[in-house]
Amino acid sequence: MFSWFSKKPDPIFQQAETLVSAANILGISSYTKFADDLPIVNSIETEHWDWVFTIAGVFVALTRLNAMNLESNTKEKVLEIVGHKLGDWKPDGLAGFEDCKTFFDRTYDNLAKMDHYRSDNRFLASDSLGGWMTWNLLGHAPESEDERGLIRTTGSFVTHSFFGWWEKS
Repeated sequence: MFSWFSKKPDPIFQQAETLVSAANILGISSYTKFADDLPIVNSIETEHWDWVFTIAGVFVALTRLNAMNLESNTKEKVLEIVGHKLGDWKPDGLAGFEDCKTFFDRTYDNLAKMDHYRSDNRFLASDSLGGWMTWNLLGHAPESEDERGLIRTTGSFVTHSFFGWWEKS
C-alpha cells in the first residue's frame, strides 16, 4: 500500500549531493599527509590547498560522469545539483571548475602528442590534472624538481580518489 512513499531517491542524485563535500574533505584531510612527504606543501596555505583539491575532485567525478550511459535529463540534473553545490561552497567554485577543465583539456591534448605519453599513457589524465593543481597550488608553473613532483603525486591521488565516484551509487 502507498509504495510511492517508500520510494528511495536515485542514488546518483545522492552522490551528486555529497560530491563537493567529499572532495573538500579529501583536500582538508590530505594536507598533513602530503606536507609530511613533500616539504614544499608546507608553503601552501591550507585553505587554498582545500580549494584546489575540491575543484580537482569534482572535475574528475564529473569527467567520469560523461563515460556513463545516462539519460540526458538525469545527467543534466546531476550537473545542476553539483553546480549549485559548488556555487554554494565558494563563490569562485564554478569559475575554478571551468579553469580546471580548460587547463586539463589543453594540457591533455599537448601531452598526448609527446612520445613518452604515446608509448605509455597511464598517467596522461592524472598528469594533466596534476599540472592544473600544481600551477594553482604554487601560483606559477612548477620550476624545481620538488615543485614538479607535485604534478603526478596530486593528480594521481585525486584521480584515484574520484575515478569511481558514481560506482558507489
